[in-house]
Amino acid sequence: MFQLLLDKRERRWQAFKDQAAQRMGELSAYFTGAQALTRVEKDETLSKWFAQLRLEIEDLDASEERAGVTGRKMQVLLTALEEVESFEKISADVQVRAFLEETRETLRQMVRIVNVKASILNTVRRVPCVPPSRDGALCRRCVPLLSHVPPRPP
Repeated sequence: MFQLLLDKRERRWQAFKDQAAQRMGELSAYFTGAQALTRVEKDETLSKWFAQLRLEIEDLDASEERAGVTGRKMQVLLTALEEVESFEKISADVQVRAFLEETRETLRQMVRIVNVKASILNTVRRVPCVPPSRDGALCRRCVPLLSHVPPRPP
């Protein structure tokens, strides 16, 4: 199963990346005030900001060597997309908020994908399987030990 995730990693990454970048481009265009059928007041600052986010998303790299950096960048992007909702123009527009939520979900999927690495598959392969007949005995021995762990202070 993990090998299947690893095999589809690049294709899924690119699809999500393209989708998130496209959404940021559409939001950038939306705030230019020039699109037909939109009654939004032009906001050059938001338009440029979403355009910049699009560029940042397009520059994300899913290679295993850059996975840590890319994951942190995506967390920053997620935080920025949450914080921008506090702006009046955005919080008042249900369509934009929905667009932002969809984009955040896409970025969360990208975080999951970037964390799928071949090294994890190698680790999983090294862990020996516990025979089913021993599962119950193992759990019965561990539960009492775990129940005596002192609680952490709040």
